[in-house]
Amino acid sequence: MDRSLLGLWAVAALLAVVLAAVTHNVFASAAVALSFHLANLLYGWRQTQRIVRQAMSAPVELEWSGSTAPIDEVRAQALDAELAELGYQRVGALSRRDGAAGRQAVYLHPTLPIYAVLQHGTGGEPAAQLDSFFEDGGRLTTTAARDYGRFSAGAATGPRLVQLRVGGSPRALDGQHVGTLKPWITGKRRPLPLDPEALPRYLEADRRHMREALAADRLSFPDYVRALYGFPKGVLKF
Repeated sequence: MDRSLLGLWAVAALLAVVLAAVTHNVFASAAVALSFHLANLLYGWRQTQRIVRQAMSAPVELEWSGSTAPIDEVRAQALDAELAELGYQRVGALSRRDGAAGRQAVYLHPTLPIYAVLQHGTGGEPAAQLDSFFEDGGRLTTTAARDYGRFSAGAATGPRLVQLRVGGSPRALDGQHVGTLKPWITGKRRPLPLDPEALPRYLEADRRHMREALAADRLSFPDYVRALYGFPKGVLKF
């Protein structure tokens, strides 16, 4: 549970105790405390909708490079080596044209339509992520990054799923991703062609898809509450 949510509960509980002491009516104080908490949840929901919409509306231009220059960070090197052991071929990198810190090394699965992306150089912990893109806005993501898609994964339409393994190794991510991807393909979901230079275009189309969903207020109040309590719609945790 978020610290902010715990803080709201603490304030609500304190208010309830004070009201109970003053009015000697436990039920009335509980109702006031519950109303206070609900009002804060509603406010947080509208604020989160606005923040996520703004984040998705901000232009992010990605630049593709065929460079496979050595990775400097020790932890990222270990992830890179494990991806290579699994048969993923490093084919280039993505970076932001606005000069923001960080770089994404891009790999291709040898036989399946899977992109592996290794985020590094941001100052934080390097993390791997696997993605498969489908027609009609579909996307399957298996990631080690904490809170990925927390308030947005469940908003978009189409066959979409985020599989979250916080701190997961590439081997664990690969097993999870392939285990979900194959039934999707067998079920006649059509993946987009695996093309490293098309990846920026796929990501921008996905971002546009998310903008349209969020503009239509598809982050519902129940979905917001689920995400706040750590059970976001469209995200499976392992």
